[in-house]
Amino acid sequence: MAKGAYEFGTSTKEILIVTTGVLKVKLPGAAEWKTFKPYEQFEVEANRKFQLEVPADASYVCYYK
Repeated sequence: MAKGAYEFGTSTKEILIVTTGVLKVKLPGAAEWKTFKPYEQFEVEANRKFQLEVPADASYVCYYK
């Protein structure tokens, strides 16, 4: 994922695991951003939006449930 700011929407539950770099995430309903490093994961329920800030190139794996 290239450096930048993003907003995504989900249609199913998603489990995201960071594989390289760092992702700053604002989860649905959260007031604060959380930072996730390689091998850390977060979940987003279906039909929600979440925001990502990517300070430098990063990657992740996403599982759809």
